Amino acid sequence: ERKREEEEITHRLEQMVAERTRQLKETHEKLLHQDKMASLGKLAASVVHEINNPIAGTLNLILLIKRILTEGPLQDKDITQFKGYLELMETETRRTSRIVSNLLAFARQSKMQFQQMDLNQLIEKTLVISSIMGIINGVKVTKRLQPDLPKVVGSEDQLQQVFMNMVSNAAEAMENSPGGILKITTHYEEQNG
Repeated sequence: ERKREEEEITHRLEQMVAERTRQLKETHEKLLHQDKMASLGKLAASVVHEINNPIAGTLNLILLIKRILTEGPLQDKDITQFKGYLELMETETRRTSRIVSNLLAFARQSKMQFQQMDLNQLIEKTLVISSIMGIINGVKVTKRLQPDLPKVVGSEDQLQQVFMNMVSNAAEAMENSPGGILKITTHYEEQNG
């Protein structure tokens, strides 16, 4: 009888532990989802701001060209001015395209693929995305990247996520200390023997 009672108690405890574990897992998943949504909202706001600037500049140039066209016959100086405006519009459009491409590459969910990569380029790309997302606002970034750094083999997506987290954590740690400097260095020494 006693053994049966112990087994019942053990069985009830196991059920309680299993139920509590399920609840904790569910709560953890909800928190992760909330964190992802908050990050997505921050990213969306930063992206809208970053993309809006070149689009607004391009739109203003288009409106200026239209106004000049309605004022009367074009003169040589107007044509020269239009060429300059078109160059600015092309530059801003390409800038917008780069922003979108970098964000798409960062957001891409891909299988872990190992390949040779240039760490310096990956760090530069990460810093561009970090500035777009507003992660390093108010933090001065200094870089000392060794130019002849050998390529490494790894997952570019995974390494970029690691670098993004490191930059984000460092910037967050400096949030309340004005004049914070984030120093990024790459260095390689060949070992003999």
